[in-house]
Amino acid sequence: MNLHLISDKKFLAGAVALFERYYPDNNIYILQISRQETSSVQGNNIYLIPYHTKKGINIMKKMFAEYPIKNLFIHYLNAGKAATALKLKRDFPLRTFWIFYGADLYSILAEKFNYQLHDYSINNSSKQRSLSKIINNIKRSLILGADPDKLVEQFIAQLDHFCFWNEFDYKLLINHFDTKATFKRFVYYELIKRSDSFQKAAIEVADSYVLVNHAASRNGNHKTILSRLYEISHDGRILCPLSYGDDSIRLAIQDFGIQLFGDQFIPLLAFLPRNLYYKELDKVSVALFGHRKQEAAGNIFYLLSKGVKIFLREDNNMMLWLKKRGFHVFSFEKDLNSKADLTGLSPEKARENFELISSEFSVAKEKKDMMLLLDYKAEEESA
Repeated sequence: MNLHLISDKKFLAGAVALFERYYPDNNIYILQISRQETSSVQGNNIYLIPYHTKKGINIMKKMFAEYPIKNLFIHYLNAGKAATALKLKRDFPLRTFWIFYGADLYSILAEKFNYQLHDYSINNSSKQRSLSKIINNIKRSLILGADPDKLVEQFIAQLDHFCFWNEFDYKLLINHFDTKATFKRFVYYELIKRSDSFQKAAIEVADSYVLVNHAASRNGNHKTILSRLYEISHDGRILCPLSYGDDSIRLAIQDFGIQLFGDQFIPLLAFLPRNLYYKELDKVSVALFGHRKQEAAGNIFYLLSKGVKIFLREDNNMMLWLKKRGFHVFSFEKDLNSKADLTGLSPEKARENFELISSEFSVAKEKKDMMLLLDYKAEEESA
């Protein structure tokens, strides 16, 4: 049986649907949310428990007495989940699976190993963030009874499986941490928008309509991207989604974009339902992402499936992953030198990207991944 620790409501429905499809009636989901919140996903195997507290640990220990729990899935690693996992592993023989998101490793690499994620600082906020982290660490240390960073490192040292679709992120893990963890391919397939047939995105305007990033994230390095577009005299429209993210970063990006491009810069400030958001993405012919790490994968996969030309940073592991599999993607640093480089993909290359996406995230591959996750023999293993 599988015990899941989840703290992000956005991923709960997808996780439940995926694991129940392949391991029905063999999962317990522990969701940590505040008392004021409620879960939109209901079920007799979904519990709202503060899992890193003594009360939460005791409740889970009673579950071990009632159910044959053998596998512990950590959906996004943080200090609270690490502390819980370490306590449970002391009392029960568990296999541990880290369902990797992105920030749960890269934030550690940036702080502990000076891994470079940002091209510039925003509003001299580095000192403020450092002070805030120190204060938060003290608070969490008091709550958890140990240094949060050390708890995460101890968990990684004992980890059995690192679960993600990008093997280059696994290489980052083993290059920086002493761990016995093996790599297992895992995808939140419910979050991948898949199409059965190729249909190139319909571009509504004749000019090059460019997408810049997917959120008001500091990791997007928006100023770097927008400055390059300005340098090459891009005069088409720029769609810049900013509905998710930090308010101060959102305002800084909006001001900078309008300063350079006026009303050609179109900030997407309101949250849109998923189908309406994808309709906005269908209007662009080129997309540029400034992240120096794997991020915005769902957006990028969708855009590739729709024939959009993608520029990524050279040191982004997603660029390595896509290039290794033969996708037609382009380097922001090397390939964006003039306005002509914003010409969209040829129909042939667009179709090839669609076919690669369809193959990489097919139903057959989903089944194989999920069977091999727990070392079950997939009947369609040769698929």
